Amino acid sequence: MFINQKTGAPYVASQPFKIYFFDFDTGFDGSMVESVEVCGVTEYETSKELYKIDTAVKVELLSHTLGCYRFTATRYGTGGNNPVKKSDAIADSETADDVSDYTREEVLPLLVLLHFPSGRSGFSATYSITSARESPAGRNVLFAGFSQSNYHSFMPCPPHPPPALPPPPSLPPPLPPPPSPPPPSPPPSPPPPSPPPSLPPTARSAPSPPPSAPPAS
Repeated sequence: MFINQKTGAPYVASQPFKIYFFDFDTGFDGSMVESVEVCGVTEYETSKELYKIDTAVKVELLSHTLGCYRFTATRYGTGGNNPVKKSDAIADSETADDVSDYTREEVLPLLVLLHFPSGRSGFSATYSITSARESPAGRNVLFAGFSQSNYHSFMPCPPHPPPALPPPPSLPPPLPPPPSPPPPSPPPSPPPPSPPPSLPPTARSAPSPPPSAPPAS
């Protein structure tokens, strides 16, 4: 199952994808034969279709409707032909002239490339091995695929959305309130009352002369 690393939820492939299975081989005495059964396959390619090299993998169609196949080893092999990096197992040209003779003869004939449709969040494969005739031992099968980021046949990702606009500049801080006006000045004190006007001096009459004495007779 494909998992979205960020969310942990199943990841649904939006495009068809391909998975390689490598190292289909058997024990030296024809025992311990490896096979893989897979359903949901739309197409497969062996070294014959990929590189014009005879394949050592037997292919059986189990269900055309469900796209189920069984791939079985037919050649003896050891751990020495297990690929450890891409150049050990995958040629970049259709004639495989860019790989070593050992890879052409011992690695490429033992692989198969499976095609799956879009809309899937994984695939299921059943790996089987027949019993050993002598001492028990184990075998393994290898598989790998290309991610969308590094496989040229995938369509490019849609462009990123434009960057978000920067936030508007912050408003300047509000101006401080104007200072309070000074308290009003007290009204001026009233002037002192004016003194009353001076009275004019009173006119005095001259005293009357004393009465005259009567004349003597």
